Amino acid sequence: MSVNEIKIADNLYIYSSSRYHNINSSAFLTREGVLIIDTMLFPDDMKRVRRLVKLREPKGIKDIINTHYHLDHTCGNAIFNDARIIALDLCRDMMKRHGKEILEEFAKVEPEIEGTEINLPNITFNKKANLFFEDEELELISTPGHSPDSICVYWKNKEILFAGDTVIPVPYFYYGNREKLIKTLLDIIALKPKLIIQGHGMPIQEENIEKELNSKIKYLKKINEIVKESIETKLSKREIHRIPIDKCGIEKDPDPDDSFWIRDIHISNLARVYRDLK
Repeated sequence: MSVNEIKIADNLYIYSSSRYHNINSSAFLTREGVLIIDTMLFPDDMKRVRRLVKLREPKGIKDIINTHYHLDHTCGNAIFNDARIIALDLCRDMMKRHGKEILEEFAKVEPEIEGTEINLPNITFNKKANLFFEDEELELISTPGHSPDSICVYWKNKEILFAGDTVIPVPYFYYGNREKLIKTLLDIIALKPKLIIQGHGMPIQEENIEKELNSKIKYLKKINEIVKESIETKLSKREIHRIPIDKCGIEKDPDPDDSFWIRDIHISNLARVYRDLK
């Protein structure tokens, strides 16, 4: 089964797809219907989420929030023709300008998504917004770093942060900004959430949040130092791209069953730092 359901509370479920690096979609159940945060990469996975959600709340999915424009968080929008889709105004902009081209390139690796419609957000905001469902309040906050349009969703009543890819097993900033991501992670530590729902992987419990985020900040600082030193000692670009992740402060493989994090993500980060420093 590619989609797993995890119950967090009576009105909150996480759906995780093993088909793309344990990508998460969260379902917040209200009397008015269900709010979904992020819609995965494969529309078929999202169809399964829709069926599972309807078993929990017969009114089904009414609202969607996209935390940023990347396809693995927005491609599933395609199956929701009648939903309200909410995102930062920059997210809609980037989906409109780049979505089709990115999808065509991505489809060369994942043919299943070929021809999928880019379903754009139809409600946008700038920097910050608040959603109210009876007595529950969700705060949508601009959190740049992973990408310029990234947001987090903070469920104020329960102090739960839906972080999108702002918080993932290995920070990723190839299309974003390393320094802004450090600041964003420091802001999240200061917020003191009781639970963080990552964009990929398992939630981070309250007792581990500060340690986990400080580890990610350490990596973001260390990777810059290591690449800078490597350039100064005349290492080649190829040699720099081979610098192991443990040399940059992450000693434990975050997912031994998936080399994506220490291969694709870490190497992309090395490439971005190299580009910035050169």
